[in-house]
Amino acid sequence: MKKLKINSLLLIFFPLICWGQNFGFVNSVTGKAFLIDEYENTKILKRGDALEFNSQILVEEQGQLTFSDYNDRQYNLASEGHITFSNGLIEVKKGFLRIKSRFTTNKAMNIKTANSQTSFTTGEAILSYDLSNGSTQLLSIDGKFKFKNPFLAGSNIEVYGGQFSTVQTDLSGGQPQAAAKIGENSLSLATAKFYKVKAPTRSISSVRRPSSARGKIIFIPLDRAKKVVKSPESEGKVRELSKKTEVKVQIFGQKEKTRKMASEENELDSLIKALKAVK
Repeated sequence: MKKLKINSLLLIFFPLICWGQNFGFVNSVTGKAFLIDEYENTKILKRGDALEFNSQILVEEQGQLTFSDYNDRQYNLASEGHITFSNGLIEVKKGFLRIKSRFTTNKAMNIKTANSQTSFTTGEAILSYDLSNGSTQLLSIDGKFKFKNPFLAGSNIEVYGGQFSTVQTDLSGGQPQAAAKIGENSLSLATAKFYKVKAPTRSISSVRRPSSARGKIIFIPLDRAKKVVKSPESEGKVRELSKKTEVKVQIFGQKEKTRKMASEENELDSLIKALKAVK
């Protein structure tokens, strides 16, 4: 009985223990994304994998990783991104990270770079860090974000939806720039980093595609002789399908005789006279 009770307690508390050791889990992966744990072990991430504290993630070029934490926050790491996890903190080492939180929580989430720290409880934003010039940019799509340089006292600013700010060491002494309105081009460039891969269109192998029949171009010239031009793929010259021919005309009471088309010989008047002469 004692063994049964111990096993039952382990089954109840084991998920809670694992939850306490993990930051979150993977929702989807495009391309390849790698997790390096605190013991320097590396593995390729797939949907459903746990993201452990004290680990780091790298996404290959043209790759993308979407993951969530246990407070219903969603994150999207773009191509060539690099982040690390610790308890209650994400650090963006390189690239673009998109954050989205629909539910307000009492505990704020902190995201940092080499020269900035961002805190929020709810909202949506894109945070990026450029290694080439040491520049951090926070672009708030919705909600309120607290933005600061942790190495400078009194550098806190607030960035609201539709605004952005930057921190760069060699500009304004590393102070966050005053929040400014986001331009359409800046928003487009930032959101373009988080693309959606479209499945290639293909036909079902068991169903034959209908072949396209070669068409014909029909001309009706002024002399009303019907002609057909073959499609460019076929050979041959223009041929005449129909042309004027002689016809036999018989008037009751007279012998049958062959006549040419009235329009061709201009004998319409004589033909009418002949018809009127019949009694």
